[in-house]
Amino acid sequence: MTISEFITNALKKAALNVGVAYAHPTLYIFCMSERFAGKSHEARLEILAELAGLTLVDLASIMDSPMIELLPITLKERAEDYGYLDSREAEAGWLGAFSPIPPMNASAPVGGANHLDDEVPTDMKGVKTKAIHFYGYKGGQGRSTVLLALAKTLADAGFRVLLVDADIEAPSLDAMLETVASDIDSSLMGLSRANAKIRPLSRTYVGISTDGYVDLIAARPAAARFDMDFAAFLLNASLDTAFLKRGIASLRAQIESTEPDPSYDVVLFDHRTGFAPSVLPIMEAWPGPAVIFIRPDGMARHIQDSNLLDTLLAHDEYSPGAFVSFSLNPKMTASQARVDHADHIQQLLGKIGKFLPLDDEVLESYWIFWQHDQNLVDGRKVAPRDMSIANQQAISGLRSVLGLSGSAPARVRSENGPISLTGSGSTDQGKFILTPGLAKVFSLDSPYHYIFGRKGTGKTRLLTELVNKGMAQPLLVASDSSAGGLKSAGTQFQQALRHCNNDFEAFWWLLLGAALSIPDTRDDAAFSGAIAKEFDGFQSTGNVAPVTKVHARVDGSDRRVFVIDGVETAVAATDLRSFVEALFRFLAAVQFDRNISRKVSIRLLLRSDLATGASQNVEQQIEGSVLHLHWNKTAILNFALARIVSLPWFKNSFLLVCKKIEQKSEAISRGVLPDDIAESFLLEIFPDGLERNRLKTTTFFAAYFSDAGGGSGGEAAFYPRLFDGFLRKLAENCGEAEGRNIRDGRVTSAAVLLAYDQASKAFLGDVRTELYSFLNIDASSPAANNNAVDRLIAAFQGLQTPFKVDQMVKNLSERSKLKEEDVRQALASMQTIGMFEVRPGSSGELRARQLYKAGLDLKYVRTKAV
Repeated sequence: MTISEFITNALKKAALNVGVAYAHPTLYIFCMSERFAGKSHEARLEILAELAGLTLVDLASIMDSPMIELLPITLKERAEDYGYLDSREAEAGWLGAFSPIPPMNASAPVGGANHLDDEVPTDMKGVKTKAIHFYGYKGGQGRSTVLLALAKTLADAGFRVLLVDADIEAPSLDAMLETVASDIDSSLMGLSRANAKIRPLSRTYVGISTDGYVDLIAARPAAARFDMDFAAFLLNASLDTAFLKRGIASLRAQIESTEPDPSYDVVLFDHRTGFAPSVLPIMEAWPGPAVIFIRPDGMARHIQDSNLLDTLLAHDEYSPGAFVSFSLNPKMTASQARVDHADHIQQLLGKIGKFLPLDDEVLESYWIFWQHDQNLVDGRKVAPRDMSIANQQAISGLRSVLGLSGSAPARVRSENGPISLTGSGSTDQGKFILTPGLAKVFSLDSPYHYIFGRKGTGKTRLLTELVNKGMAQPLLVASDSSAGGLKSAGTQFQQALRHCNNDFEAFWWLLLGAALSIPDTRDDAAFSGAIAKEFDGFQSTGNVAPVTKVHARVDGSDRRVFVIDGVETAVAATDLRSFVEALFRFLAAVQFDRNISRKVSIRLLLRSDLATGASQNVEQQIEGSVLHLHWNKTAILNFALARIVSLPWFKNSFLLVCKKIEQKSEAISRGVLPDDIAESFLLEIFPDGLERNRLKTTTFFAAYFSDAGGGSGGEAAFYPRLFDGFLRKLAENCGEAEGRNIRDGRVTSAAVLLAYDQASKAFLGDVRTELYSFLNIDASSPAANNNAVDRLIAAFQGLQTPFKVDQMVKNLSERSKLKEEDVRQALASMQTIGMFEVRPGSSGELRARQLYKAGLDLKYVRTKAV
């Protein structure tokens, strides 16, 4: 006789009051009758056999299991001797779950057909954070692959997704996402600690949405030093089901308590296979639909008729879950599988039919067929759009039955009034265009520690976004930044340099030490005080190596990610090379010190030319961890459209086209709206051609805002700062002209060209600030050097481009009253930052790049200059 048969049989006996209680790992079966009063245990068993209509041999078969406690007792004994079970925290385990009657100390049933007449939610409305559980009785059924495909698809649609690798005996999600948990705080194992604060691995996938992403809680940290801790964790999870339940409940509370929104829209759990003891405690702590993987080839015959499926599906009364069947046959289709395995599929769907009274045709959508996909072979990281059409449709069907169709839930956003558009990445509030390249940086565990780009490519705006999204804390920032950190070239910066006697390498170590001494460098007052204390202490302690303090502070601390910007303008031109070289030595030491790098990552945003020649070994240092900021034509046109709909003059003057642009907001925010569509919108605002040189407007946008010789892969690199300045200046000029700059429903050519010339000069003004620190013309003082740079810039006015270098040096020297050797060196330096380039096919000649020609007021000549 089986255990469940005994309980069912005993329930039918009027003379017995039967109940069960479960306290992991023991199931207590209470058979209560007043006839047991005052009797010995042996006598009670005989009476129980008589009342139940069984033999003592039948009872012995039940009692043989060490996990079954068969108790023939009175009602009074139940209350006095076992009442403590009723007050215990409800525990979850397969033994209790399979009981024909719910344990007396279990939670109320979470599913069933009792609520079928209630209004059934069809989406996530009213749900704080939806949990979905992925389970397979056997491995090798595509469970983790489908989970990742769903997670990425949801992220592409704007959902914020958290993955929890609950396959604690054979975890794999971190490997599949090519990331690693370096500390316990990013792991399920970390939930075992009291008052644990979990910090998921952030942005392990950032897709085609600026809002959507996938974070991960790995099962365990990767390092071998955690092996014993993890072994202890596994034993605890097996012996105490409340252990995991408490941890998941704590995680849920942390996620759902964040204001104004929960920190995630959906949490996907990847569970252990089979009858693992970890499955039910997690599902009870955070109930939700069960996506069950079961192949129709007989490999799941052990559970096809089992109560296991009913138990899993019972955790969400309105959305019990779905079945996914995987085939290794690449030629197998969903239609064929439905025919070949019709009985099997109908049996599965009948399990869901117990909870949802749906017609058979509708119920069929709860069975999903997952096709063998060559794109997913060898564990390659595949974007959802690269999967087979059949599997894309499978994910769409899975989203539908799980109530995750459409876009992500609306966020609660604070109303701050009109946004401010400025030319500074520190203060601009316009839409941030998250291009696929930039998305690679938006992860706490991103491998990209060096981000290089020319002036005006958005380095400072990138820092602002990283800090605002909690992806990094600022160390050194631009002088106008409000993100926290130490302001470049500011008063405290200068004081800090003096305190360390202009020892630049010591400066960086001391700055890091100050940052590690406080929780958050975004707190201006706290960081300012920490910097003062750190640098004053360095001077008073006789120059004790500051790296010693850094080592002491990283031990036992949380992992931190810092970001550096504003290096270009931090020190005088005479010191800039030494300052940058010291920075790279410092970063190398952090990067290759195992103790520090385990807890500290630093991202450097730097102008491209300063990285060249910073040190002899810099290429080896940055190999595999450098990202070059590059705006191609598609990205810059998307940027332009985003700025246009943010400027009131354009919205007031071109309302209809602005509405069309706003309908494409999602694609624009990712920088992927196709060129032809973007240009069609722009040509509803701008004329087809410009008067200057009979220039097509589309050519104007493609050429005048780009660096024709720069970029990657031979493509032109575009500069969002210049395009932004042009659009804001155009809106300003036209607003003041009260409609006189609009002809035939479009902006006039003259207005476009005037705004461009003004924006070019303003862009050069921004570049001039960096030239003060970059060009070393007069070393007598910073003020004298700045004056020399101003004279050199002014001397270009009216000269020709292209030009013979020797002749240009002579002309500039005469006009600026600077030495020819200083002018020649300055020209060479300006060439390295992209202001000039070699004229193809003309030895000894340079030409101003289009980006700087108007700003320098140079005159283009078609014939060779002399």
